[in-house]
This record gives sequence, structure tokens and C-alpha cells, in this order.
Amino acid sequence: MKKFRRGSPIIGIDLGTTNSCAAVWQGDMPVVIPGSNNDDFVPSVVAEAANGSKLVGHLARRQAVTNPKYTVFGIKRLIGRGIKHPLVQDQLRTSPFRVVPGDRGDARVQLRSGVMPPSVVCAEVLATLRERAEAFLGEPVQRAVITVPAYFNDSQRAATRVAGQIAGLNVVRMINEPTAAALAYGITRTEGTILIFDLGGGTFDVSIVVIEDGVYRVLGSGGDTRLGGEDFDERLAAMVLREIRREHGVELASDPTAMQRLKEAVKKARHELSDERRSKLRLPFLSALDDGTPIHVDMEVTRGQFEHEVEDLVGRCMKITEDTLASVDLEFKDLDEVLLVGGVTRTPM
Repeated sequence: MKKFRRGSPIIGIDLGTTNSCAAVWQGDMPVVIPGSNNDDFVPSVVAEAANGSKLVGHLARRQAVTNPKYTVFGIKRLIGRGIKHPLVQDQLRTSPFRVVPGDRGDARVQLRSGVMPPSVVCAEVLATLRERAEAFLGEPVQRAVITVPAYFNDSQRAATRVAGQIAGLNVVRMINEPTAAALAYGITRTEGTILIFDLGGGTFDVSIVVIEDGVYRVLGSGGDTRLGGEDFDERLAAMVLREIRREHGVELASDPTAMQRLKEAVKKARHELSDERRSKLRLPFLSALDDGTPIHVDMEVTRGQFEHEVEDLVGRCMKITEDTLASVDLEFKDLDEVLLVGGVTRTPM
């Protein structure tokens, strides 16, 4: 067992489905740890190149289109889950990389060099964040606090802790993501009842937190670990696939390269639709028919179309929020503030 040095700095890590970042407390405030290019996050993507080298973060994301079968993303949705879990089975239908059963029936991913547990893949991201922190602080970093979705079960939390240990980190504590958001927001607030609405890339959490004399008390939490930006993107992708099926009579869902290109394009469109009323989807030579005829995508997506596609997902978020409030005998009028966390909350709807 690796021995961890007491007194070493503790970093805080947000291990996200889409992106991850780390911060450290300096002086009287937290500071996000930048990378060598002054970027403040690491994409939660790990890939194995043809020469066997591991790529993490931006490097992995950049080559995803040309190496879709061995580029793993959204691994947080698999960690600590069995292969037969309905949410894992749901992901299998659209995943360009292979998800296979482990010896104990757990979900694992197939890379070039072999089958890996999700905790090992997550460890690559955590190790990258640790290396960033060491370069920033100029000393070894061996301790961390990691945030996890409020609805992570014991198995998922244990697997996250294992990922930290593999990355050379002693995980001194795990904090629920909505609670961590409240702590960050509450640096200047000492009283109030706050609802944290946390809709990230892969999970949705809602928590009601009461702050009294600077002390935080979580009244109630709810959530869905299979509801996030990835699902919003899948709805847009499904809309494009329907159009291709109608026009060309082909199903592209089994083409991993085409699906990876489409995935990146619809994510970009979703981001644009947060600010604009319409977005252009242009994917020349996305695939080809059996006779070699190329399949191009050149279509406009409006915000109204997008909102129609995701209306039920937003409804699920609201239902969970209402149920969580009801579980602690509160209504919206009882809240002092609502804190929106996660990139998907930028969606105007």
C-alpha cells in the first residue's frame, strides 16, 4: 500500500462526465489550477493510440474522430456499475467504443491493450490533474477531495476512491457535487435556503441546502445519474439520423466514425443554440452508400426543434426538483435563491 505524506497540499477535484478540473486553496480563496496552455479543465477523455501510448484530455478528444473505437468518454456513467444495469445497456446502443463484462459482471471498456475497469480509465484523468497541480504548486501532491453526484451509490463511490488511489492520491473525502457548489457559492453568504440545480454532462442532481450562521445543512437531495448533456446531444443526433434514414434509407448508428463526427457536431450545435435561434449542421462525407455515393449532412436546426426534442428531459429534471422539494415540505416560494450549475443549464429552456 502506497504511503501518503501527511501535511502535503490537498487539491479539490471535480471529476466530471465531460470535463474535469482541480483547484487549491491559496490565501483566502480557491484557485483553479491551469494547464500548460492556461486552460482550466481537462476533457474526461482517454484514448489508446495505434502505438499503444495513452492520450488523456485535449489530445484524446482531438483524435476521437479518427480513433473512435479506442477513445473512451463518459466513463463516469459506467464506474461502479454492472454490465446488466439498464443504464449501461442503454449506453451500449450508442457507444462507439466497446463496453464488455468483467469477471464479476461489472462494466469495463475494451482498449487496444486489453480490457480496463472504469476506475483505471478515470485514474488517467485524475493523474493528469495531479500532475498539473504538482507543476503549479512546485511540490508533490498526494491528497485530494473529489466531488461525486449526490445519487452515487456505495459501489460508485468506492470505485471513484480506487481511481484516486491508482492515480497516486489519498482521497481524504468525497463531497456531493451540489453541496460543493453551495460551499463555493456561499463564500460570501451566511444565511438562506438555496436550491442547487446541477445539470452536467452526464448526471443531474438537485439539493436543498440551508445556511445558518455560515453552517451548511443539506435538507434533501434527488437526482438521476443518467440524465445530462450527453442525453440532450443524443436527441439531436437521433433527429439527424432520422433525416438521413428518410433521405438515403440507411442506418448510420453502427458506423463509429460517423457517429463520433455527428456527436461532436451536435454538441457544438447545442452550445450555439444557447445563444442563437438556429445552428447549421454541416458534415460533408459523413458516410457513403453501398455504391459509394457520399452522404452529406447540411441542415439547419432551430432552437424550437431542439427544445421539442428535449422537452421530456427537461420535464424529468423539473419532476425530480419538485419531488425533492416536496420531500422536505418546501415549495419554490420558500427558496431564497436557485443556483444553476453545469453547462446544460445555459440552455434557455
